Amino acid sequence: MNFVTESKYFAVISDTHNNVQNTQRALNICRGKSIDTILHCGDFTSPETVNLFAGFQIIHVIGNGDIAAQKINSSLMDSNSQYFSGWTFEGKINEISLAATHGHLSGKLEQLVYTGQAQYVFYGHTHQKKDMTIRSRRVINPGALGGAYRGDTRSFCIFNIKSAALEFIELDDLL
Repeated sequence: MNFVTESKYFAVISDTHNNVQNTQRALNICRGKSIDTILHCGDFTSPETVNLFAGFQIIHVIGNGDIAAQKINSSLMDSNSQYFSGWTFEGKINEISLAATHGHLSGKLEQLVYTGQAQYVFYGHTHQKKDMTIRSRRVINPGALGGAYRGDTRSFCIFNIKSAALEFIELDDLL
């Protein structure tokens, strides 16, 4: 599945875990940069959190905390112009070839990195931001906006489509 945006950027968010305050802060930053497409690497946790994303194009991979996955899917369908929701995503945003998974399915992240076709692989689950290169693929975790604190700041990232520059936004620093 392919997504098209007029924006120079798309945002990557993960592990919102119903944290409305951090999610609203992140989405306000996205709106301020005219971002219309968001890759969510799993764990919305509830359909109510999905409603905060109304108006964005959403790529959502199901996380271990997305127990209400069918209701989350229905909420995405009701409030977003274009969306995807599934266990993994492989597709494009404009000409950027990417794949995404939450990171909790045994071997799935490794499969996307080692045998997939995507130039960029995104994942969540660990709540720790990462940007690394493995086998000429850029592997990125945006960190977490909510959930259990695992020693990292609350963060998400913004990806520049033209330059492939990645900016981590640390919400703890914005208070």
